[in-house]
Amino acid sequence: MVCAFVCLPANAASPSSWSIADQKAATEAALLIARAEKWPELNYAFIDLSAALLKAGNNESGRQFAEEAMDGVQWPKPTATDAYDLSQVVGSAVQLLAWSGDTARAEALVDADPDPGSRMLLLGRLGRGAAKAGAVELAIGAIGSIAALLPKADVPESAGNWDKLTPQDDLRDPGDLPFVRDPVGAITEQLILAGHSTEAVHAAEPLPGQFEARVLEQAAFIGCKGPGPSADIAKLVTDGVAGLRPATLQASKNDWDRASVWGNAAAALAVCDNSDAAAKYVASVVPEADRATSLRSAAYDLALAGHLPLAEPLLAPSDAQGLQKARGFDRYRNGPMLPGQERDLAPIDFDSAVVAAKATGPMVEMPTPVQAMMVAIMSFDGAKTPPTDAQIAAAIKDQMKPEPGPGAFALADLVRRLALQGRIEDAEWAEAMLPTDKGDVIALTRDEPLAHIADAKIKQGDLEGALKTALTIETPAWRWESLIKLLAEPASE
Repeated sequence: MVCAFVCLPANAASPSSWSIADQKAATEAALLIARAEKWPELNYAFIDLSAALLKAGNNESGRQFAEEAMDGVQWPKPTATDAYDLSQVVGSAVQLLAWSGDTARAEALVDADPDPGSRMLLLGRLGRGAAKAGAVELAIGAIGSIAALLPKADVPESAGNWDKLTPQDDLRDPGDLPFVRDPVGAITEQLILAGHSTEAVHAAEPLPGQFEARVLEQAAFIGCKGPGPSADIAKLVTDGVAGLRPATLQASKNDWDRASVWGNAAAALAVCDNSDAAAKYVASVVPEADRATSLRSAAYDLALAGHLPLAEPLLAPSDAQGLQKARGFDRYRNGPMLPGQERDLAPIDFDSAVVAAKATGPMVEMPTPVQAMMVAIMSFDGAKTPPTDAQIAAAIKDQMKPEPGPGAFALADLVRRLALQGRIEDAEWAEAMLPTDKGDVIALTRDEPLAHIADAKIKQGDLEGALKTALTIETPAWRWESLIKLLAEPASE
């Protein structure tokens, strides 16, 4: 059997119970790490906690941490803070509050932002959270609010300059494409994933043609050729493509921008119908000068979405460059494993692997006095005043600590590979052989393998065991990562 990432052994542990009490214990352990941080790391930590608990179905705690993420944040005006971090924290809080059901607080944060550009981004977050919570009307209303912020011109003159625009651009100057494409795309994708394709497509109808075409393509990629009632989605998509206004699609002065819109529509037809339908659509609607570029655009989208067999017929046999690029996109998405991944999944003879790891060198090494002196002196780079002899001596002494040797690194890598293969017992045996000397670097050599063991236990359903492993991790970053993964698992009473 070929495994996509991890092979679980036949004797994998049966799932253990994961109670609300366990979830609270993991939350408290995570909070000990989070509360040692300051803005913005503390606020990002609350965002992580909120998202994990909402995924686990704990809406009350998820909402609480989304609120805590906003503690000390003056919105909409930043105080002594970075504007980027502020926008990320507030945007995440809006999405999580809507997901938790506290739509009033989420909408209030959106309404408090006077800038049309950033409000569009927040509306995207609001709609996505609402869609995840099943609040379809609110999600659709967010799309409508985005449409209301658009300039009256159907396609902006600067539509081709997406990469040059920032959230601070004034939307009254037609140049809003990146702000609406991402927020609307996020909302409609979530609506479609939740089974509301009809609502998503109809909500996009009032938007300019390039956005509507993108939504139709999203609906096709998610709904057609997949599980569920794909016939209804196929009709919805094909009818929607047929209703796209040619005048709207032709308005842009940028060749590739214009072609990408037709390409979105053609790709949707290819997935929901076939490649021939897509080619006929381009031949009947697209001006001759734009047809080849439109077909290329459709082919590239299809290849990136995993539909290379639908992409290749859209490219002329003489279009060697287009075919090569489409196949490159397909390999990028569906290509073979990298050499390192193949090694990770290769069968391991435990005893031989342990012997080989130990043979690479000592488990622990001491730095030489010269090495310690060099590191100590480098630690004073940038100091305003030269260090004293006593300070240099203290710094050298501080560097004379045991460090992991080649054997420790080789053994830690073996633990990681065993954990990835689901061989938890063997991974724990190997981890117990790692050095236990004091020191941050030594601890890190142990903690990364322990995090992989915790991950393997989560995948096998042994959540209590994963929590016990996570709590033995000394390095805060690795312990945090394992705890957040655990907190995303649903808990029982």
